[in-house]
Amino acid sequence: MDYKAEADRCYSVITDLLGEEKDWGPVFKSSKDHVVHRKESEHFSGYVYKCAYTVEISLDDLLALTLPRCMGGHIEDVDSMVKEIQCLEQVSEVPQISIIRGVSNPVVMGLISSREFIDICYVKRFEENNNKVAVITSGVEYDVPLTPKLVRAKRYPSGFIVNVVEQGDKQVLEIKQIEQRDFSGSVPSSVVEKFITSELCNQATTYKKSLKKLEKIRNK
Repeated sequence: MDYKAEADRCYSVITDLLGEEKDWGPVFKSSKDHVVHRKESEHFSGYVYKCAYTVEISLDDLLALTLPRCMGGHIEDVDSMVKEIQCLEQVSEVPQISIIRGVSNPVVMGLISSREFIDICYVKRFEENNNKVAVITSGVEYDVPLTPKLVRAKRYPSGFIVNVVEQGDKQVLEIKQIEQRDFSGSVPSSVVEKFITSELCNQATTYKKSLKKLEKIRNK
């Protein structure tokens, strides 16, 4: 597979979804600084979610909180939902593209058990704007055997595009995010919906909590 072409395709899917304002309908759920829309996914029999929010952290910190160690981040150290991450292949350094095997911890009081994802992860930077970055993740075909007792789930083009913006006398991150995950197995759709929307509506708070863990790691 041409992984660079696949990464670019996934980025195009994300930008198309973020640009389809009229197709999303009314606000599905919201919280302070977060607005979530949803619609049926074109990729699987589930929903794709769009969330827009702001958070007062630096761009470097955001990337450290959302990327694995093999791509310069610390997500496996600070995100309680991540059980383990393994880099299967570093496709390229510039742009950053890797094939990742990730295992999640059980969530929603165990109603969603640990899941295994095989993803392509793409960090897109913009030469004309150093204050803009896209982080895209999507399931990819890769020759890796199923792990016993784990459900192999699949992520369809997901990720976020972030811009550093001025807000009064401070800089904040303006984030637009797409999520579409097929957890497979026999998880009720209502459980999946509740989990994903809650996760999205609390994203800024989660980042700030994770940042405290990251600061402890940096101070060691």
